[in-house]
Amino acid sequence: RATRGSTRRGLLLALGLFNAANLITALAPDLPVFLGSRVLSGMGAGILTAVATAAAAGLASEGQRGRAMSMVTFGLSTGTVAGVPVGMLVGEQLGWRWTMGLVVLVGVVSMAALAVRGGEIPPVPDEPGSGVSAVA
Repeated sequence: RATRGSTRRGLLLALGLFNAANLITALAPDLPVFLGSRVLSGMGAGILTAVATAAAAGLASEGQRGRAMSMVTFGLSTGTVAGVPVGMLVGEQLGWRWTMGLVVLVGVVSMAALAVRGGEIPPVPDEPGSGVSAVA
């Protein structure tokens, strides 16, 4: 059966949580707010990873599902591997808050691209016990 809501909505909600949490991090006035925002950011990233991987599997033919899912994982890993040195350079030159601002900027651009992209993303199938319907 299909999940409640759309896959696009699930992706946008996860990106929204991730972006909002990173913005709170960039503006954090103290350590407790900073740490709490990092927890929320991790939650958004985790939800995004799960929904994006499931969406990729749903978009691909049965024989291409593994490849589609690995492309999502590759993209997330590449973003991390490339983002750390860029973030370090920005942080060294402008401060860590600017690094977080850059993460928010990339996230907002990603949300905008997803929101205006034509076509519909098929619903993610909700396998019994997967819990996917809770996030999509």
